[in-house]
Amino acid sequence: MNKPNFLTSRRFKHGALATVITIVVVAAVVLVNVIVGLLLGLFPSSVDLTDNNRFQLGEESIQYVQGLDEDITITVCMNENEFATTDSSGYYYQANEIIKQYAQYSGHITVRYVDLMEDPGFSANYADYSLSEADIIVESAQRIRVVDPSELVVAEYNDDYTSYEYFSDAEQVMTSAISYVAANELTNCAVITGHSETESAGLTTILDDNNYQMTSVDLASTDLDSSYDLVVICAPMVDYTDAELEKIDAFLTNGGEFGKTLLYVANFQQVSVDETTGAVSSITPNLDAYLAEWGIEVSLDGMMYETDNTNAYNNNYVMGMNIVDEEHTAELRDATLPFIGMYARPVNLLFESQDNITTSVLVESTSTTTLVPYSEAEDAAAYLESHIGTYNAAVLSQKTRYEGLTPYSSNVIVLGSDGLLAETAISDARYNNNEYMVNLINDLTGQEGGINISAVSFTSETFNASNAAAITTLIVFMIVIPLAALGGGFTFWLMRRRK
Repeated sequence: MNKPNFLTSRRFKHGALATVITIVVVAAVVLVNVIVGLLLGLFPSSVDLTDNNRFQLGEESIQYVQGLDEDITITVCMNENEFATTDSSGYYYQANEIIKQYAQYSGHITVRYVDLMEDPGFSANYADYSLSEADIIVESAQRIRVVDPSELVVAEYNDDYTSYEYFSDAEQVMTSAISYVAANELTNCAVITGHSETESAGLTTILDDNNYQMTSVDLASTDLDSSYDLVVICAPMVDYTDAELEKIDAFLTNGGEFGKTLLYVANFQQVSVDETTGAVSSITPNLDAYLAEWGIEVSLDGMMYETDNTNAYNNNYVMGMNIVDEEHTAELRDATLPFIGMYARPVNLLFESQDNITTSVLVESTSTTTLVPYSEAEDAAAYLESHIGTYNAAVLSQKTRYEGLTPYSSNVIVLGSDGLLAETAISDARYNNNEYMVNLINDLTGQEGGINISAVSFTSETFNASNAAAITTLIVFMIVIPLAALGGGFTFWLMRRRK
């Protein structure tokens, strides 16, 4: 039986070929779309064109989460779209993009969104945490941390203190939370109470972000057992008793094994002035005497004052200082950033080496610093003029024993002010206070894997591409791709014309 003529016609053959090609192309497009859809959920797919890569997870965080071997779930307590658009400035949109990338870089991390309004029973699973909308739960089989969304963004005064500059702290907060719940062991820290101590928000941030388990300890009723690695005394306004100081000394001696660290933070208010004679004295003489055994004296001569206005921040009691601790300076990502000191008392070294104790300077002021006297009996102008020089703001004393050639030390760190740990300095990426103090404390306590990530600024436009990125984008999308399409079309037309 003969085939119909139209089946053998030139028009049918071309039409059939076109149909087959169309079907193949459509099938290929569908297949590629499915594959790309799957890959988008598994791997980072966006291109960050901002000048400071604020939508891109940093290399330190990427390397950390890629090394995880424990499953972690991040739960955002809100619908994703509502969370990302919570504010008109894009702060939470940026935070949401950062959060999603953790799952893209690690198969051990799962990110999910739970709307508490639609699933009110979900909060019952976390009854101890008083969940609110937009809270972020980071949990592993070992422990849980709940991140308040307000922690994701920090506001700081600009350099001339005339307006605020906003920074995203989303990566630092989230990576720290992941590190906390994933840690096999936490470093135990005893925070001494019972002497009207000052609470330091900056110090709490440092320790909390770096896996220190903080416990309040009243020495009047509790001993310091060997499970603690770090003891913190923050600006007490009531002196310590001999019995309490014996407990601190026993902690540092550690049965002759050493390996413990004390962080003492002084304050300019720990000074008393006799209104009649003008005599200046310390309100913590017993504690001062104990520090003297370690070769350290917190001076009563006055409070640091910067005479060079170009090195002062807002007022002359807030100043840039120099980190002279070369060992930990070498570990800084940017050693040129300033270390900020606020309302600091000088910390003197009484000796460099004595018996098995050695002392060293960590942070010092510039040579243009002077001291403001506590006593009004002093001629202030003459006093300032005669006391210009360099002063220590932070020092370290170490008592060391050896097993063969291996040293084992207990450490006493003394800061001349809690202002060195001020929240404004600790949370601001323009200063080295946070990174240096984290490196120092972690090294002395044996803490490994500290997470310290610079916050990124929101000052520039949210999607402001860098010049290089903008030029590259222009070339690719406005020149390369159109020319490639035009060249492909011309080639196809030429091939058809020659047939």
